[in-house]
Amino acid sequence: MLCTKHHLAQEALDCVDEMVEYNCIGGKLNRGISVVHCTQAMAPGKVLAPEKVSILGWCIEWLQAFFLVADDIMDESITHRGQPCW
Repeated sequence: MLCTKHHLAQEALDCVDEMVEYNCIGGKLNRGISVVHCTQAMAPGKVLAPEKVSILGWCIEWLQAFFLVADDIMDESITHRGQPCW
């Protein structure tokens, strides 16, 4: 379990879950999916751990979500993707 392995409070994990659900889900996920396709194209014939490739893809999605939240803050946006901004 992530919280046990890294000594994270369950409250912190719940907050991260909420952030991901609110800011990442609902988009096209093109960046994360592109990571998977790029690793397959750049390492033909090699067996890459699907879990690690997926983690990298989600990291890219989180980074994009961060940029969107930061942009909404700077622009003082009220809504994003039809829902109130984070």
